[in-house]
Amino acid sequence: SKFWALAGIKRRAACRRKTAGRSYKSHNRTMKTNITELSHFTTALQNYLADYHPHLLSNEDFIKTRSEEAAQMYEEARQDGESIHSAMILANEVLFSGLWFSKYKTILSIMESDFLTIPENKRPSFALKMLNRCKPIFDRYQIEDDFETRSEYSLLCWELLGAIQNYIDTDGIQ
Repeated sequence: SKFWALAGIKRRAACRRKTAGRSYKSHNRTMKTNITELSHFTTALQNYLADYHPHLLSNEDFIKTRSEEAAQMYEEARQDGESIHSAMILANEVLFSGLWFSKYKTILSIMESDFLTIPENKRPSFALKMLNRCKPIFDRYQIEDDFETRSEYSLLCWELLGAIQNYIDTDGIQ
């Protein structure tokens, strides 16, 4: 079944992560393949960050490192006989690890549903500003990739709603 196949893929991914740094340099890969894979993962990560974590988009070291790790995972999975699809699943786990939950998108969603008076073209920049101001609220929660599915998520949203409203009442939208 698909569940057991995915479980096997994830188990093999965990084993690969433990040995990640050791085997990458030993593979004889062509420059063309390496650049193509790396370019794919870099572009995918940049596109994702633009939509969900724009504050990380300027962190070139993070993007480079994460893209290289994903390309490495993909290459190792393919060499281990995984299908292209399975290798991509494993690589994407590495590429987007810790990024599935978006503080920025959470704030933006609250603004889109509860602060309709904020002009649509000002929401992204205002959400970035609020991201920094709401850091103490986010720090009170143990946020992981699955945070949106946990009961604390609705409490976080209520706290953020109050913080955004207080900010607007005090400082306006600017």
